[in-house]
Amino acid sequence: MTVLLCRSGDLPISSSYDYWCAVGNPINTPELSRRLPGFELQMEEAFDAIQTIWSDLVRELAQQNPSAELAHTVTCNTNVSDFGVMLAWTDLYETWIANEECILVICDDPWLFRHLSSLDGNVLSPPPRLFFQELKLWFRGYLSRFWYALTAAFAVIRLRHLKNYAEKASSVLLVYGHPSSNSNGRDAYFGTLMNILPEVRRIIHVDCKPARALELAKDGRTASLHGWGSILFVFRLPFIKWDTAKHIGWEKYSWIIRRSRVLEGSTGQSAAIRWQLHCLDCWLKNTRPRAIVWPWENHGWERGLIRLARPMGILLSGYQHTVVGRQHWVHLAKSNPDGEKSLPDRILCSGEIWRQCLIDYGH
Repeated sequence: MTVLLCRSGDLPISSSYDYWCAVGNPINTPELSRRLPGFELQMEEAFDAIQTIWSDLVRELAQQNPSAELAHTVTCNTNVSDFGVMLAWTDLYETWIANEECILVICDDPWLFRHLSSLDGNVLSPPPRLFFQELKLWFRGYLSRFWYALTAAFAVIRLRHLKNYAEKASSVLLVYGHPSSNSNGRDAYFGTLMNILPEVRRIIHVDCKPARALELAKDGRTASLHGWGSILFVFRLPFIKWDTAKHIGWEKYSWIIRRSRVLEGSTGQSAAIRWQLHCLDCWLKNTRPRAIVWPWENHGWERGLIRLARPMGILLSGYQHTVVGRQHWVHLAKSNPDGEKSLPDRILCSGEIWRQCLIDYGH
């Protein structure tokens, strides 16, 4: 075999390999002069090569279990998920197995180690311990979601009265509580549109803290989604997560899928996304807005918004407000489990460059 796999605490003698590379930041590495030359470029090329694998895989995961879209991995969000990096390591490892040079791969990641060892190669050491690490992350996840549930409950109590500022059948800006927005008609994403169109209302996402939402609501036209949430629903939040190991057809990647599930499950994000969708559902049913425009990035909650709003006949416009990076794959339509059905009726671009980027991404 031309690939050696080991933990950083079990390094072999230097004469047994030609070059080495390491996953993450191992506690111990060989001399730098033997580090694999050009590794960064190889990783970059491998990352580009796995785009289709990632989007196809997560689309099917979401089709098998909708709770998967509560995770950033399943929306191909390269900003916050390193699942693509795990796929790139897979691509590199399989390439190196076919090479003549012998490469030592140092890996202390317990999931990736088990994944790579299942691909072939010469495994020199037992895998890093996993049970207690997963147990710690499992416990941390429940604490995080419980804490988020408490904050959501208090937010409902503080912001419930703002519902009076939201008129039925209105045109709405659905935005984040950006620090540059104010209560004098200016919004960081849509400028002075609220001054130009006095009938427009502004609804703030649940990630905006109550104090900030109250500050923005001084205009009498801004409300927080928290105001429509149910206190009873809050009690479900600690138990909401991407909770299945089902990945039919993608068993080869079971260890790194499990890794993403465990890592994302150790936070409160699934509870936050589910709470956002719950509040959106209640708000839409209560007010039935005529049109909604929002800063669009194709996140899981946005796909959920579109599925909730489209049957009501609401005009949906997503504003591409951030750059569309070469590897910012959250914008890919093909990662959506229902494809274009989860896209806005129209996407408003901030320039021709970004419009062309989205076209290149398949829009």
